[in-house]
Amino acid sequence: MANFTVGRSSGTPPLYVRFTDTSTNATSWRWDLGGQAWPTATCPTVVFRHPGEYAVALTVTNAFGRSTMTGNLSVIGAAPRGLAGSAVSVVG
Repeated sequence: MANFTVGRSSGTPPLYVRFTDTSTNATSWRWDLGGQAWPTATCPTVVFRHPGEYAVALTVTNAFGRSTMTGNLSVIGAAPRGLAGSAVSVVG
């Protein structure tokens, strides 16, 4: 079963969020975070640089099948001046 926790689910940019996988019996992981996918991270730390609502999903698989858990994050307010780059990136 796919399952995860987040360090925080809302805040101002840049919003750093630690995702912790708490799935059972998983052998592979795929995170879909704000429209970008990371197929190998088990517990990524992600920075959301721009305001908006972001869909998040974790899909795990094992020999018996696949399971997905979804959620949402809210980034509120204006991005700090000079904050460039992708809207979402993994930092650890």
